[in-house]
Amino acid sequence: MYTFSTLMRKRQTKTISIDPVVWDAVTEQARKQGISASRWLENFAFDNLQQFGLIDKNIERLGEIRGGDRSKEN
Repeated sequence: MYTFSTLMRKRQTKTISIDPVVWDAVTEQARKQGISASRWLENFAFDNLQQFGLIDKNIERLGEIRGGDRSKEN
């Protein structure tokens, strides 16, 4: 089970292979929700992995970082 704190985590870029039918469904749902396909897929996976007990229920999703990382002072 993964239990990393939000402060210790940073998004990583990964390359995956995915069925085009799945990707089309992801991008369509993301468009309807006004978010990126990557964000939608991350949220979907995170929520389901928590439900299956693979991510601790106390772990929160990473926050929004559009416009740059604002967790640090300039």
